[in-house]
Amino acid sequence: MSDLLWPGDARSGDLCTDATILTAMLRVESAWLDSRHPDPPTPKAATNPHTTLTETNRFVSPTASTSAETSRSVSPATPAAPNFAETSRGVSPITPAAPASSETNRFVTPAVPGSDETNRFVTQPTPRPDETNRFVTQPTPRPDETNRFVSPGAGEAAGSGAPGVESAAAGLLALVGPEDLPGLAVAAEEGGNPVIPLLALLRERLGDDPRAGQLHQGLTSQDVLDTALAICLREAAARIRGDLAAQIGFLAALADRHRRTDMAGRTLTQHAVPITFGLKVAGWLQATLDARDLLEAAADLPVQIGGAAGSLAAVVAIEGSPERAVARVAATAALLGLPVRPPWHTSRGVFTRFGDALVTCTDAWGRIANDVLTLGRPEIGELSLATSGGSSAMPNKKNPTLAVLVRRAALAGPPLAATLHMAAASMVDERADGAWHVEWDTLRTLTRRTVAAGSQITDLLAGLRVDEQRMAATLAAARPGIDAEQRKYARVEGPYRGATDEIIDAALARAGE
Repeated sequence: MSDLLWPGDARSGDLCTDATILTAMLRVESAWLDSRHPDPPTPKAATNPHTTLTETNRFVSPTASTSAETSRSVSPATPAAPNFAETSRGVSPITPAAPASSETNRFVTPAVPGSDETNRFVTQPTPRPDETNRFVTQPTPRPDETNRFVSPGAGEAAGSGAPGVESAAAGLLALVGPEDLPGLAVAAEEGGNPVIPLLALLRERLGDDPRAGQLHQGLTSQDVLDTALAICLREAAARIRGDLAAQIGFLAALADRHRRTDMAGRTLTQHAVPITFGLKVAGWLQATLDARDLLEAAADLPVQIGGAAGSLAAVVAIEGSPERAVARVAATAALLGLPVRPPWHTSRGVFTRFGDALVTCTDAWGRIANDVLTLGRPEIGELSLATSGGSSAMPNKKNPTLAVLVRRAALAGPPLAATLHMAAASMVDERADGAWHVEWDTLRTLTRRTVAAGSQITDLLAGLRVDEQRMAATLAAARPGIDAEQRKYARVEGPYRGATDEIIDAALARAGE
């Protein structure tokens, strides 16, 4: 995918492209087929209407059980995730990590990345291609009669299906490909979403295959599209995390190196008091760390499966009991490497939080770009870039192109995040008319632009040049006016640095966490 009017879009690669989203939708449908129970039991009799709240709540966090405990539903086990490397056309496989023995909450917290980073201030390495979701720990569901949102038992493991039946993932992903995108895009207009024509195409190509009748049973289009977007956004978040780790390393080293590099501090465009360049960079670093933390909290997007109106009614009818229905949802989530949570058809905090995290990233990067653009003006000349762009008319120009493009992304991000919030506030009934639809391309656009900006600011920092002599000359020229506050409050001569070292050290300590 490329965007002629958004230079740098190619840095986002195939993230959130039509082809990648198509593959993610196929993965959702495949996982749903592979998680089915081959022999649904006869539905149970109605439960006691006076059952306690603890007995009826299917969405509470599971607790560890003893070997003597038994489940009223199915015996949970973690299904083995299929190998999508050979069948996926654009989405990297996501494998749930092994849980800690003390894990009790399936709504997982991202794990702290490894510590093989070469920079001593950073413990978070850039993700490798085969670790797109290594930061997320997916706990193994445990037997607990109060929690029915568990994975199926060993005899009913997701993907087992009927004996002799191949995994759905081995077939569906081979039936539809990028060459089908133009037709699907046109056909999507009739039903208002791309899942409807995709299902028609799959059923046509499956022909007499039994999966044609089982395909999509119990799901709705929103389940497929929301979950596919969650898969794609998690992959994009892993890319951004890698760039953030590199940025934190550059900034930590820069702040430490220049903690004694005096320069003129400026407020409201005018000289204020002397500061050091290291202090300025420490501010950049703290904002980047804020972005890292917020993204880690928001990037753990869960599966979204609720059926036609969010009650899983059809799934219960198909599977024979609420326990087996929610177990199938959990099995599907495990196959996709996603956390489990109750349906969120019209509760869109999952997407608004992710959008806010992306904008927090571009806010931090835009602030750095603004300083680089200002301090890189010829009349100031305190900062410059290793690479610069030219002009179609003026051969003398050396434009700070990377900083310009990062600032562009910072300006464009907030309105896109605002669109997600407007959509969330406009949700109505059990599926919104238009508010749901406006999210899709908004998320894709905001995500791709953030990924590109993250790559650009990483390159900018890697090639940032600091002219210490120019900083010193500017500060000397600003005296004695710039020392007015020091003369008012300080009784001794010398550097007027306040708690600069402590502020820098605090930022470095946080970067090393």
